[in-house]
Amino acid sequence: MEDCIKRQRERVDGIPQFRCINRQAEKYLSIVQEPDCGACPVRMLLAKKGCNDKLSPVVQLPVIQDGFRACSLRTAGTCKVTGLGVTPEQCDRCVGESLAEATSADFGTKALAYVDAIKVWIQKGRPRRSQAEVEAIFNDHCSKCERFDAETKSCKSCGCAVAPTGHPLGNKISMATENCPLGRW
Repeated sequence: MEDCIKRQRERVDGIPQFRCINRQAEKYLSIVQEPDCGACPVRMLLAKKGCNDKLSPVVQLPVIQDGFRACSLRTAGTCKVTGLGVTPEQCDRCVGESLAEATSADFGTKALAYVDAIKVWIQKGRPRRSQAEVEAIFNDHCSKCERFDAETKSCKSCGCAVAPTGHPLGNKISMATENCPLGRW
């Protein structure tokens, strides 16, 4: 697949896929495949120089240790943003702006994502996680996550409401068709 930096990796039913997060692309917020990315006239095949630098044409950053390139968003093999372990290949594909853009979506974008999640949930027969599963996910992951906003009881990564209890329409964890945007549950 074209190595566009404006692609967000997701998992649906355990299958990895990509969603376009390039606001200028025709397929914005759609699931994309190889032909979509290859034919996109606004794909962004760029590399990042540093966290707060502007994007620049592809450059080879120096390898500093264990196959990883220089990146201030990573400590050893762990991403500082997600807290997850990464391989050198995954780290090379990461660009800070893609995460920032995905996590700072406006209300309309979040509303569309919510509507899409509801559609999938209904199409799959409205599967719900058990109360014990919801509590375990919230207590073990969400409540301890740096992306959890305790004031609004929502995830800063996706904007969805998350809580230890609640109906699926008001609690992302309750929908068995939904997953953590950071891959933690």
